[in-house]
Amino acid sequence: MEQQRVFLAIALSLGVLFAWQYLFTPPPEAPEKGVGADAGQAPGQQAPGDQSPGGARPDGAQVPGDAGTPGQPAAPQRVIALAEDLVLTSANFRATFTNKGGRLKHFEILKPDQYAPRGDLIKPRPVDEETPVGETWLKYLPFGMVGSGALPNLSEETMYEVASKTDQGVVFRHEVAGAYALEKRFVLDKASPNGFRFEVSIENKSTLQLTDHLKVRLYGYEHHEDGEWSLFDPMPDIVEALCHVDGDDERAARADAEEGVKVDGPAIWGGIDSRYFLMALLADPKGADQAEGAGALASCHFSLHEGEFLRSELGLGGFTLAPGERRSWQFGTYLGPKLVETLETYGVQLEESVDYGIFAFLCKPIRWLLILFQGWVGNWGVAIILLTFFLRMLTFPINHSAYKNMEGMRRIQEPMTALREKYKDDPMKQQELMMKLYKDEGVSPLGCVPQLLQIPIFFALYTTIYSSVEIYHAGFVGWYTDLSAPDPYFVLPVLVTLVMTGQQFMMPQTTTNPQMKIVMWVMPIMFGVFTFVLPSGLGLYMLVSIGLGITQQYFIRKSFEKKQQQQQAAAA
Repeated sequence: MEQQRVFLAIALSLGVLFAWQYLFTPPPEAPEKGVGADAGQAPGQQAPGDQSPGGARPDGAQVPGDAGTPGQPAAPQRVIALAEDLVLTSANFRATFTNKGGRLKHFEILKPDQYAPRGDLIKPRPVDEETPVGETWLKYLPFGMVGSGALPNLSEETMYEVASKTDQGVVFRHEVAGAYALEKRFVLDKASPNGFRFEVSIENKSTLQLTDHLKVRLYGYEHHEDGEWSLFDPMPDIVEALCHVDGDDERAARADAEEGVKVDGPAIWGGIDSRYFLMALLADPKGADQAEGAGALASCHFSLHEGEFLRSELGLGGFTLAPGERRSWQFGTYLGPKLVETLETYGVQLEESVDYGIFAFLCKPIRWLLILFQGWVGNWGVAIILLTFFLRMLTFPINHSAYKNMEGMRRIQEPMTALREKYKDDPMKQQELMMKLYKDEGVSPLGCVPQLLQIPIFFALYTTIYSSVEIYHAGFVGWYTDLSAPDPYFVLPVLVTLVMTGQQFMMPQTTTNPQMKIVMWVMPIMFGVFTFVLPSGLGLYMLVSIGLGITQQYFIRKSFEKKQQQQQAAAA
């Protein structure tokens, strides 16, 4: 019941959570060959549901522009030169587009400076220095478009003409003579500092009615060895496909997407996210009643390709166009760090992409306090220290009562040991006299139970530091240039181990079980090992929190000793 048991409870709770995730998460299955753009698919081959180059529907029916349609022989496709240096630059980012699919090829964060080290959000980062990034990722660039079967010669890698390019935007055009013309526009928008406007329009160029469903595809990359839970990576940085429907985020990690996940709309945004960064397509907030077809996304479909590329396919809804008729869609985008205050400005609940889990009700105020303190001192490490002091003050009454009880328990160890020895053959009598001893000394064997209330606070802070992008590449002092990463020189883990060991010496050793005693002394080592892989910001919190606990215990002990000396002096 003493404080070491509190830490034991924390460790056991962590163990239960880790064991549950390890035992009950379904193992990943090998991706099916020949499905989508998976390993069994030849380069350039289109996934099921993509329009084949011949323009045939899956049922074999002819569509406008098909070869063999009476009076409309197939027009030869023009040869379009590759253009991959189409750059749009804003104050916060640099975006590079390619006309191969009219897609985004690179996206670099320029501001705030804190997030610039993340580098290109599109190109996968190498696992290590010895593992280069292959060219496979070039097949999986975001903002590619496909149809459902009625749009001939449309795939993710269709070559688009560069219709126009200015400092403010780029327009891609794909036209199939006698069938349709599709335009994609990427335009800088001052109202969207972390993204651009994305506009799509299609015009029926045939003499027949045109009906189809357009879909926009976004991708995220996660190496097949990443994202797996382990003892030394208790909260891996998982890439997820997500879609915001009915006020909730529908998410799919790699294991879920491997089997395919379909989410029916309407959705106000969807995309791909990781712990700290988000890429999302935002439906026009004006709603679905606009004459030009703006509005919510009709559906989201999550899938996995080649075992490492997570896809979020966002349906724009069906359309039917008479000859010469045109239809348009307008979207916002967000690409960048998951800064809650920035996300809130978009007015579409993008801030819900920051996933705090079941401790969100505690994580949100803790994060607010952390940002408040950082605003005061201008240093995230110092802000964590101030937050630790604040949380200790908040729980001071609970801790003070528990420490006083522990000190009382420590003082009655000798009488308790004598009772156990004297009445070792009479457990009932032994228990009766112990209860009397507790009452006379004003202590309780359950006096430390209220400290268990601090466990949710610990987990909430753990989650907050792990999930808040404000800690990403946030500096403290010296070599602590990224509080979201482990301590590179292991100073904090060693100090945490030492201060926890010192705390054990201050605890009353009430247990007679030798195995339990061993566990109590192993606890500091175990927590020290955990700290080796935890963010240094969390290690800093643990070190300061334990140090404050020891200080509080020390003053309580001194006050007890002073009171005892006064009682002895009065008795003399």
